[in-house]
Amino acid sequence: MNATELTDEARSVLIRVIRVAFPHPSFPDGPYERTADTILREAENSTWFRVALTQGLLTLSNLAGGDFRDLNDEDGTKVLRRIETTEFFGFIRRTTVLNLYDNEDV
Repeated sequence: MNATELTDEARSVLIRVIRVAFPHPSFPDGPYERTADTILREAENSTWFRVALTQGLLTLSNLAGGDFRDLNDEDGTKVLRRIETTEFFGFIRRTTVLNLYDNEDV
């Protein structure tokens, strides 16, 4: 669990997940990065979510057959559809909707 917990790698994967789940080519990187940071801060404050986040990231790696970040958008979307009913993805979706679209850069 400690290998991916709240690391730069976890942040990078989350940014990619958010970009694939909420694709807006005209959005700059900043709002996606700040949304991932919000998710990571929430994980710091909740043992339950920290575990769910870690397990979710590991599941993404397994479903991607390696690194989720290496998938193209179409394949990334297919992987996300397989986990869309999980608590992990539900939290990411809710947090992203509340934060990404409220960002002044968006």
